[in-house]
Amino acid sequence: MRGIKSGINMLNRFNLLKVVELLPHIYECPTWYIMKLEEQLSTGQTPAFLAVAPGRKTMELYKNKGGGSEIWAYEIGENWITIQFTDASVYIYTYESAGTENVDKMKVLALSGHGLYRYIMRHVKNEFAKKLA
Repeated sequence: MRGIKSGINMLNRFNLLKVVELLPHIYECPTWYIMKLEEQLSTGQTPAFLAVAPGRKTMELYKNKGGGSEIWAYEIGENWITIQFTDASVYIYTYESAGTENVDKMKVLALSGHGLYRYIMRHVKNEFAKKLA
C-alpha cells in the first residue's frame, strides 16, 4: 500500500473510488476494510489509511475478526504499541503509560485480530503516552 499512499494526494475523488475498487485485487484486504474506505469516501472523509501519522511506517491492518471494531491498524514495538482508530486518531501506549501487562495483552490482541478495541475501552482508554493524530 505504500506506493498507493505516496501518489494518492494527486488523485481526484473518482480515482480514489477506483483505487478502493482495485485494492482487493492488488492486496489481501479484508472486506470490512474496503467497506470502511467506501463509507469514508462517500461521506467526504479522508480515508484513514491516508492519515497515518507523518514519519511513521505503514502500520499493520487490524484483522477485526469480530467485525465492528473501531481499530484500523497497529504497530508493535519492544515496549509500546501504536493504535490507529477508524477516525484516523493515532495513540501510542507504552509500558510506562499503560503498564507492561496491559501493553503486552494489547500486542497479543492486535496480532490475533480480535478483542483489542474492547480491551482498550475497558482497561487503558486514557492511559496512552501520546496522541499522534
